Amino acid sequence: KGSAEQAERVLLEMLQSGGNESTTGDDGYGLRLKPDAIAFTSTIHVWAQAVKKINKPKARFEAAERAERILQMMKELSVQWDEDDENRMHERNNEEEADTFQEDEDEPMNQTNKSESKQIDVNPFLPTVETYNAVLNAWAQSDCRDAVPRAEQLLHQMLDESQPDRSSFHTLMNAWARFGKYDPNSAQKAEELISIMYEMYHSRKYGDSIKPTAQTYSIAMNAWAKSKERGVGGENNDDVRTSNSNSKVANARRLLDTMLEKYEAGDKDMKPNIFAYTSVLSAAAYSLPNPFATKDDDDTNNDAFEIALRTFNEMKDDANNLRLVPDHFVYAIMLKVIRSHTEKNSDERRFFVETIFDDACENGQVSSLVIRDLREACPGVDVFERLVGRKKSSPNQALLSRSWTRNVHGSKRIHNVELQRGSSTSRNSPVSRRSGSVRRKRAIT
Repeated sequence: KGSAEQAERVLLEMLQSGGNESTTGDDGYGLRLKPDAIAFTSTIHVWAQAVKKINKPKARFEAAERAERILQMMKELSVQWDEDDENRMHERNNEEEADTFQEDEDEPMNQTNKSESKQIDVNPFLPTVETYNAVLNAWAQSDCRDAVPRAEQLLHQMLDESQPDRSSFHTLMNAWARFGKYDPNSAQKAEELISIMYEMYHSRKYGDSIKPTAQTYSIAMNAWAKSKERGVGGENNDDVRTSNSNSKVANARRLLDTMLEKYEAGDKDMKPNIFAYTSVLSAAAYSLPNPFATKDDDDTNNDAFEIALRTFNEMKDDANNLRLVPDHFVYAIMLKVIRSHTEKNSDERRFFVETIFDDACENGQVSSLVIRDLREACPGVDVFERLVGRKKSSPNQALLSRSWTRNVHGSKRIHNVELQRGSSTSRNSPVSRRSGSVRRKRAIT
């Protein structure tokens, strides 16, 4: 926050210096500093970065508000500049009329002066799309109750005064994704923005800069993953399809299927990345299982665990020729899915835990995150020790094979594992009454 306050103070000093004809710089050369849109936008960016680092909600709100006040100051200066510019143009026109009475020998110089006077000055205070987006980002990061209403209000201003771009909508969608604790329909509202973007794109008034891309859909999927609702998905149109499911996991998967359809139809901007697939898995990991499912229930398409298994298998087998390779984050989140949707001491959990971990070992994706979630998902300490303790460096420490961790880099790569640590933190999770054997028939192959 200190750096943001300092940046704002420098901006105000530049304004004061630029508006005083007698002001000279500290170096004595008589330089007057005149801030422009870049200076204002940079200051707003600093406030937006400060919002991320502030812990107290009230302080985050105040920082975001400071960013918007700078935008408002910029708009007021822009209006004042336009008014002054009209006066300047009027004075120039009077000077041109006076020039017509000059002698013939001065005519070439008069023509030069006329051409210079007709040059249009650019308003240095006119807010740009980047300026508005910086304020939008400040509100999106504030994570407060007023964040989305203020961001939406600002986007409406952009529609009236400027031209929003894809980043403008992405920022508002991210704000909705973080707004679930205040509005249970936040994911639904984030997804609805996709339809608005398509309407604007098809109007041909905004160009390709407003066209939704794979990132747009991935943000909406992330909103569903973070959501606490069990909504029905988007509106029924050509671009955002309605889902009959009551599961946020099914909604995330529906958006992934839409991306795949568009990509296969030739829209290269819709190629799903690993983040899109991980969003489906995350939705399953943090969703409650269906308490009404039974072993005789044949509708497996909308079951969170079934969707997660299908999504993981598609990525692992590269079923859609996307050349995506599951990384250690994917294996870790799959272990969370198993923990959330299987009973602790069941054969089903043991089977899936062993299958996923063996696959992570084979592909060199065993990281500290995988070990952490493996410890939580294992039916018991004996299973955990058997899986990781195949080579012990001490009675309570296992030495991991280098081949298991070969594709993990940075701080997440580990070599040793304590066998007993945290084993008591495993908790039972509510699960559906669907038979585990039914789901094992569709297990990872």
